[in-house]
Amino acid sequence: MGTWVCKKGDLATLLPRLANELHPIELQVVVVLEKAALAADDDPNPSSRVIRIRLVINALSDLGSRLGYEPHAKWLFDVVWKIKRTQPWLPVSKFIAGSQWGSFDGLKLVCESEWDGMPDSFLHDFAKLTVANADHRLFVHSNQYYESELGNVSTVQFCESILRGSQGNRFLFVGFDWGRDRKPEFRIDLKQA
Repeated sequence: MGTWVCKKGDLATLLPRLANELHPIELQVVVVLEKAALAADDDPNPSSRVIRIRLVINALSDLGSRLGYEPHAKWLFDVVWKIKRTQPWLPVSKFIAGSQWGSFDGLKLVCESEWDGMPDSFLHDFAKLTVANADHRLFVHSNQYYESELGNVSTVQFCESILRGSQGNRFLFVGFDWGRDRKPEFRIDLKQA
């Protein structure tokens, strides 16, 4: 587990180290999210929450499709990648066989993306990831620090405080801010509960 930080646009400098630490899917996720962050810097209104979430959803959905998963936006989480079942289910009913659930075989990735700077807001979204049954759990967030009785606390530190109920699960955090006038920091945290 670890933390890696670079400037947006400089992720290539970290890739050799990240390749040894991240799962190959996590590494691809980080790469597409950096590209989305850079694309948002060119948007005339990069601080729009809707634009940010749309860019994250589109980047992750495109990657999920390329990797052979079935991406869905705003289905329980901001983004999920459904694993496509290759073997047919036992014929329980014609309804299941003919529905979207006929090919459902679990979730490869679940993602929440939260840009509201209030801990209650982002902890609400992150808490959903702690109970998710998926191979990969991703939280995309703004790089913010909050004054607390413990001093300056980051978004990731707040989220770590509620990981205890998710023993054994792994979480990928990707944090960045939007717009050329914002902090250029691109931060990757990998945590194990």
